[in-house]
Amino acid sequence: MTFSANISKARLSNGAFYIVSDAYKLLKDGEIKILLGPTAQEFAVGHLNRLERTDKGYLRCRELYRREPGEVPLPLCLGDTIEYTVTDGHIRLMSIRRQGSSQCPPSKPGDDTPPSNPRPFARQSTSSNHSMIVPAVPLSARPDEILKQLVDWIQRESFQRQKRTNKTLKPIYDAPVGTGWDFRIRQYSYAKSPKTDFSHVYFTTAPVIERMRTTVARYDWKSIESRDDINAKDLAQLEADAEWICKDFGGVPQSSYYITWKVIRSAVLGERFGNAVMNSGWTKVAAFATDGLPTAQTIWDSRLSTSIIWRADQILHSSGLQLTALSEYPLGLVKGENSGTRPRRTHFDWPNGYGKWKYHFAGGNIVRKIVSILNEPAYDYPRMPQPNGESRNWDVFGVGLVLFMDGY
Repeated sequence: MTFSANISKARLSNGAFYIVSDAYKLLKDGEIKILLGPTAQEFAVGHLNRLERTDKGYLRCRELYRREPGEVPLPLCLGDTIEYTVTDGHIRLMSIRRQGSSQCPPSKPGDDTPPSNPRPFARQSTSSNHSMIVPAVPLSARPDEILKQLVDWIQRESFQRQKRTNKTLKPIYDAPVGTGWDFRIRQYSYAKSPKTDFSHVYFTTAPVIERMRTTVARYDWKSIESRDDINAKDLAQLEADAEWICKDFGGVPQSSYYITWKVIRSAVLGERFGNAVMNSGWTKVAAFATDGLPTAQTIWDSRLSTSIIWRADQILHSSGLQLTALSEYPLGLVKGENSGTRPRRTHFDWPNGYGKWKYHFAGGNIVRKIVSILNEPAYDYPRMPQPNGESRNWDVFGVGLVLFMDGY
C-alpha cells in the first residue's frame, strides 16, 4: 500500500519534519519523521519511536530506510509531496515530487537562507540500479527536451551488472559500479548468461548485420512485391540469417521464416507490408536488416520498451505532465515475462505494444532521436566504445544494448 503526505502540512522542528498521514493505521501512532542531516543534503525516513540521537545531537533513523550504493542524497523542501510504502512497520520512500512553490530547508542548522536555484526532482526506487533523482521538465517542455532529460538520467545514474537467477536479478558481487553510457555498454551482458558480454555480442552479430546490410542494399524495396522479385540465393541467405537472429541470438524461434522478405520490406520502408508479422523475434530481424539506414529500427522488446517507457513515465509524472506530452512518439509497452525488474510500476496506462508494427516503428523513432542527442557535440556525451579500445558515434544498435540492460 502506498501513502502520500505533503510536507507543507507538517511541522519543522530541530531540522526534522514530522508528517502525519494515514499510515497511523499501520504504525499505530501515525507519525513519520523525515530527518534532514546537518547539511540538509542527507535524509532518512523512519518510524518515530525507532529513531535515536547521535553524539552530535542529531536524530538518526535506525536503518529503516538506508541509501543504496550509488544513490544520490536528496534534500527535502516544504511544499514537497512524498510517497512511501509501509510493510511490517518498515517505511520505504518511493518518490518525492517538488512543486514550484517549494521552500527548501536551511543549508545548515540555524541558517534560514534556502539554497539558490532549487531544481525540481522526484525519486523512484525499484532496484539497486534505479535509485536516483528523477528529472523534471517545465510544463511547456517539448518531446525532445523530455528525451534529453531521459538521456541525462541514464548518463549520471550508477549502474552495476546483474545476473538473473530464478527470475530475480542480483548484482554480480565483483562487477564494477560506474556511470555513463560508455560504461554501461562495456558492461553489457545477457543476464541469463553473463559470459555473453559486449565483445561476444559485437563479434557474433557484426558479420550478420554486415551481410544483411549488403543484401538489403541491392534492392529497391518499393518495387519488391513477391519472393520472386528477390534472387533465390539472396532470399535463402536472408531467411537463414533471420533464423539465426530469432533462434540463436534472441532465443525466440519462429515457426517459419517464409515471410522474412515481407518483414524486411516493412522495416526498410517504415510501413507494414501485407501480412508481415511483428513479435519479439521479428523486431530483431527488422533491426538487423535496417542497421545503418536512415530508417534504422530498434529491437522493441520488453526490456528496451521497459527502459524507455518507465523512465519517460517517471519524468512525466514528476513534471505534472500527461502522455500527450510525448504524442510525437506514440509508444507501446511490451510487457514480457514477469522477471527481473519487469513489470515495473508506472503512473500512466501505456498501450500494449506487443505484436504491433505501429509501436515497433515508434520505438525506432525515439531511439534514433536518442542517438542524435548522444552524438550532438555540444552535449559532450562519451562516444560509443568498441571492443578494440577505439570509439565512434553512437548508433541504434549500440543504444539498444544499453537500454536492453537498463530494462532487464
